[in-house]
Amino acid sequence: MNSEDKPATTAIKWDALESNPEVLTNLARALGMTESYVFDDVLGLDEELLFATGVEAVILLYPGGGEHRQTGAAANEDNHNLFFLEQTEGLGNACGTIAVIHALANSTKRGDVLSDGMLTKFMKGASGSNCSKIGSDLGNDKELNAIHQRFVQQGQSSAMSEDHVDYHFICFVNVKDSKGNVHLYELDGFQPERGRNGQPAVPIDHGTGFNPDNLLKDAAKIIKSNYVERNPDELRFSVIALQKPQ
Repeated sequence: MNSEDKPATTAIKWDALESNPEVLTNLARALGMTESYVFDDVLGLDEELLFATGVEAVILLYPGGGEHRQTGAAANEDNHNLFFLEQTEGLGNACGTIAVIHALANSTKRGDVLSDGMLTKFMKGASGSNCSKIGSDLGNDKELNAIHQRFVQQGQSSAMSEDHVDYHFICFVNVKDSKGNVHLYELDGFQPERGRNGQPAVPIDHGTGFNPDNLLKDAAKIIKSNYVERNPDELRFSVIALQKPQ
């Protein structure tokens, strides 16, 4: 069959977002984030720079091709308070929007962070679905895709083709389990090594006993030891916090 005989594709395109707090804030507002929260740069990972208060999530952007180690354990128990989706094949370069969704959906103060908007509607529709199904549903959601693509265009640099993206967004959040224990989760919906083995992506659980007031410092320790210190010559790390305006 030649190219003229092939049926037209209706694949939805997900271009890469910039690691830009203003873009992420505006994207989150379009998804339903209230005016009480913003995304803002974390200026460094040394303790004296980790002074922001009211932090509800921490997003890390790190370069592809670098080294990192995984500590914590694959979460093997269902925590119904945790919202997690897999970056399935149809989601292209949606990792920035997925990190924003993970940040907003897992806030310990979700009622203050999220209004009854697009993301809340999507989450209600996803109730009871596994992470792969939620990812597939996001990949086919034209309204959420239109919001994503709108903010791709608002970045300071032009949209990059899929072949030239060499960075990835992940998210750190505190979520309580059914017993009230506070976990620190590392949420990365793109786990190709598990996919090659026919397994879905899973949240990484860094354990319990955490205080949500210390999320920024706790996440910074993991980012520093597992990502930054393993790539001492790499400068392209970016850390952004979902927080109250300072």
